[in-house]
Amino acid sequence: LLLNAQDRKNYCDLTGVSAEVVASVGKQRFREKMLFTHRGFSGPAILQISTYWKPSTWVSIDLAPGHDFTAPIRNSNVVCRDLLALKNALRAALPQRLADRWVDLHPPAAWTNYALAEFDRQTHNWTITPEATDGYDKAEVTAGGVDTEFFRLSTSVAVTGYVSVTVVNSTSSANQFQQAETFHVYINGTNYTPPSAPPGNNFSHQFGPYSVTSPGTVFNCTIIAGSAGTFDVIANFLT
Repeated sequence: LLLNAQDRKNYCDLTGVSAEVVASVGKQRFREKMLFTHRGFSGPAILQISTYWKPSTWVSIDLAPGHDFTAPIRNSNVVCRDLLALKNALRAALPQRLADRWVDLHPPAAWTNYALAEFDRQTHNWTITPEATDGYDKAEVTAGGVDTEFFRLSTSVAVTGYVSVTVVNSTSSANQFQQAETFHVYINGTNYTPPSAPPGNNFSHQFGPYSVTSPGTVFNCTIIAGSAGTFDVIANFLT
């Protein structure tokens, strides 16, 4: 999702920062990682919710799902009520850079319990109106995503097998992962997080088993990487 000019100014220097959020459009909700990019947001939560987003409408983001982070301040007569205390409380739920930026841009109107509770509510219901979506082709560059791969079985008998996914880094000069790499793999909508790929030139993992009983079965396989880059994907069904 691409942000407007003011939101890009406020947040896009946080490129590379990620957090687990709940992204919502209407009744659709996804709790996954969100990644700040140089033009907006990406990551599994955003890639999924963007398929439901319509131009000129808003997306709601819960930045700290399940956290009542101002409670220790509201319920204490000892803790100082100031921006530093609020940043420290929010850092328990968010990366420090994001927590500090959020407090700087959205300070509470006062230090009363009501104002702190309202600050908490806003953090759980950040509404933004994106300018546009770049789609999977751009997400490949900004967040290490890989285009959806489709493959089809041509069998007339029931078979049981595994979906084998191989990912090769085609970006670096050495054509290798320079550090451990984490992938999210979606097969027919189910999210799998296989073990992190060690440094090297490729990553391979099998998922399943799957029982296929009809000819022409289609597997929709989406791979999202945790870092920027371009990756080649080979997907097969192995019996």
